[in-house]
Amino acid sequence: MLALGFSEEHVRTDRGAWPDMNWRGWWGDNPPYHVPVYVLTHHARPPIQMEGDTTFHFVTGGVHEALDQARKAANGMDVRIGGGPHTIRQYLRADLIDELHVAIAPVLLGGESGCSRRLTCEL
Repeated sequence: MLALGFSEEHVRTDRGAWPDMNWRGWWGDNPPYHVPVYVLTHHARPPIQMEGDTTFHFVTGGVHEALDQARKAANGMDVRIGGGPHTIRQYLRADLIDELHVAIAPVLLGGESGCSRRLTCEL
C-alpha cells in the first residue's frame, strides 16, 4: 500500500479544486504502483481505478485518515509513505513513521525543506 501526496502541480491548496477531473496522471493507463494509493488532498474527488491493481483514493481528512485507510487495505502488510517534504514532514511530526528510507541524490537540501534540522544519519 502507498500513502502519498499527489504532484504539487495538481494538489496545491492555493490553486483550489482539481483543475481537470479527467486528468489520470502522467504514467499512462498502468501506473507503476500496482497497489491501492491514498492521496492526501484538500479537494475531494472520486477514486480513479487504473490497470495493474492501482486505484487512487483521494483523502481529505489528513495523514491519520490516509494512513488508517492504507493500513486497513494492507491487511497486515507494510504501508509505504511517499511524497515531498511537506507530506513526509506531516507523518514525522505525528510520529507515524517506523522506518525511514532516504534516497540520496546530489542535491543540496536545506532552506525551506528543513531536512538538515530534523534528520540525523547513521552510516
